[in-house]
Amino acid sequence: MHSVPLAAPRRRAALLAASLAVLATALMPAAPGAAAAEPDGATVLAQPTSLDEADVIDAQAPQHLFWGQVLGIDVDGSGNVVGTSGQGDSAIWTGHYLASQAFRYAVARAHLHGPNLSGPPDWEQRFADAKARIADAVAGLHRLINIAQDWHGGSPSATGGCTDRYPPPPSGTCPTVGGVFQGESGLLMRFCAPKGTPDYILGNQGPGVTPGIPWEDGQTWYCKAQISRDQYMGAMLGELAAFDTAGADDPALQAELEHDITAMTGYLVRHGWSVEYPNGDVAVPDTSQGFVNPLFDINPLERLHMVQGARHAADVAGTLQEKAFWEGVWAEELATSLPELHVEYALAIDDPKNSYYKFNLDYIANFDVIRLETDPATRTLLKQAFSELDASMSDDRNAHFEAISYALTGDRWRLDDAVTDTLDWIAYRNRMVTSVHNSARCGRDLKCVPDDYVQLDQGTPAGTVQVATASSSSMRALDPLPVDQRPESDFIWQRDPYTLDGSWSAGHIDPGVDYLLPYWMIRYYTEVNPPVHEPLPPYPGPTGGNDVPGATGVTLPLPQSSTIADCITGVTRGSAASCVALLDSIISVVPPIPGAP
Repeated sequence: MHSVPLAAPRRRAALLAASLAVLATALMPAAPGAAAAEPDGATVLAQPTSLDEADVIDAQAPQHLFWGQVLGIDVDGSGNVVGTSGQGDSAIWTGHYLASQAFRYAVARAHLHGPNLSGPPDWEQRFADAKARIADAVAGLHRLINIAQDWHGGSPSATGGCTDRYPPPPSGTCPTVGGVFQGESGLLMRFCAPKGTPDYILGNQGPGVTPGIPWEDGQTWYCKAQISRDQYMGAMLGELAAFDTAGADDPALQAELEHDITAMTGYLVRHGWSVEYPNGDVAVPDTSQGFVNPLFDINPLERLHMVQGARHAADVAGTLQEKAFWEGVWAEELATSLPELHVEYALAIDDPKNSYYKFNLDYIANFDVIRLETDPATRTLLKQAFSELDASMSDDRNAHFEAISYALTGDRWRLDDAVTDTLDWIAYRNRMVTSVHNSARCGRDLKCVPDDYVQLDQGTPAGTVQVATASSSSMRALDPLPVDQRPESDFIWQRDPYTLDGSWSAGHIDPGVDYLLPYWMIRYYTEVNPPVHEPLPPYPGPTGGNDVPGATGVTLPLPQSSTIADCITGVTRGSAASCVALLDSIISVVPPIPGAP
């Protein structure tokens, strides 16, 4: 397919969207007043079918926990574990799992002690089990957060090359440049296992595995370094949820969590939001991830998440000095990062399919940043920024995102969507086939578009205008697929809902955190802590969307187009110059943005 250079069309699309946003802002109604939401303790999630599903997955959790860290497992025909997966993402999913158990703990506690909820005997078992699982996951994350403090000494190459690594890399390829940095608490690891661990558990993790590091239990541990933002943020999500629930009942647990939460953020702040690998280790040879990696430098939301977590933990359980320190860091970070959120969200919704996991990070970060904010004015600003992202994502049939946005708004329609999509997960989990091939349905009972199709919708007084781009020869679904028709994944809510085909190993079993987390979060926010009804401030657009009935606009770069309708549908193929001309003609009648060049 012929295409035109992207720079000009994208600039024109941005100008049009920005201009129309100015028009729409003046006509947008004010946000509705806040009103108390009705607690919904009788949601369908409390019924036996959905509760039994949660009980089954919770009961299977121990086979997925390896030293308090979550992994996927592979089983043989007899059900024996013969392999594992997910070591590289264990920190993020351990954090998500910990959050699910924190909400489960709080719900069970309410059933045991609340006046209007059912009590023993089942809730006693759920309460005890959640408490035990919280202890397991907290211990696993505590090790991942703190073990780097004992990663020190000479470079591995100075003590016999990399033979103490697992697996040992080829001779002469030890990725070190000499002793540079001392290890510190707060430098998070992805996964750790003790010396002597069977290969099927530790797995071949590739580059970025540390030398053997001594731990407080007297064992030597090998850890997967090469850390990423998502691991930090997943750990923060779980630690904060446990801090606010089980930690409130257990001072020792609360103190440990406060230490680990502030250790992670403190490390990043001290190192300018970078990570520095001890001994000058290069995490991944021949890539941009050197032994100093500017991990959070260009991510304002992620920085706000880490600082808000540390600020909250210090405010509840820290010293006066710690409280003052983190208040100061928060004030500085808020002043510099809040104005940048629009850019981060605009870039995200401009690419709604690729790297979809970024939206999971956005939602879990906003969950903590907004819910923990105590200043009403700041909270409103944060919710205003979040509305830009949510306006594009709220129709993705994503139970995880819907549960989070319900917790932040109290909107009943979000709760209804979250319940529906959580229940649909059961059919996805119980699907008898492990492969899906939806591409054969394109043009029959399924609308499909190019894989890189991006559509922005802008409301105006005259109706909705669409601006869309596409050039790929591969296809995706136009609208989000039903949950049970999507390819399988370790955590389905971090995968785009548009991918048509995929397969999975028949003997592979994921931990089921993608059911437990929205399930127990919804129950917590309907039975224990119903949110105040505070809808997000309206976002005037543009938003990423799908087809809008009656919309007018242009699609770039679809060739051989001579009318607006042709540009939208791409029915006629030819020169894209006519679409560009159409867009230029539309822009010419839009009032200019004050101060714009």
